[in-house]
Amino acid sequence: MNIVVFDDPVIRKDLLPFTFTRPVASIRLGILTIKEKWEKLFLQPISYLTEDYLQEKFPLATSQDNLLINGAVCPDENLVIAVKSLKKGEALIKDKVVVAKRATDIKPENLLLDKDAKNLRIVDFGLVMESTSTTQLTATGA
Repeated sequence: MNIVVFDDPVIRKDLLPFTFTRPVASIRLGILTIKEKWEKLFLQPISYLTEDYLQEKFPLATSQDNLLINGAVCPDENLVIAVKSLKKGEALIKDKVVVAKRATDIKPENLLLDKDAKNLRIVDFGLVMESTSTTQLTATGA
């Protein structure tokens, strides 16, 4: 399985000016970037899906089985378990924000711009299923 961290356009805009020169997942949180935190937990390299002008410096690698992870989300143990358990076509969404999606293929015809040509959407017209699971993914503090 190939893993890609992607920039959520709304979150990316909120993190300017940091994200003018790097994808969201390249922002350091302590000694590691968000991407490096995911790489340590998945034990494999991860690539980026970001703005066109950054894509050359931060390359995208794809395969027939891709796990797309929101580059603004920091992993914890429970989240990694939930993301790893996604089947093809499934997505993990919290408060209308895509946290992760398992896509069969990332290719130009699966990347759409909105009507204002400002937001990139990853689409996969394969099987999409709604989960009825209510498992808590992360612990909440008191």
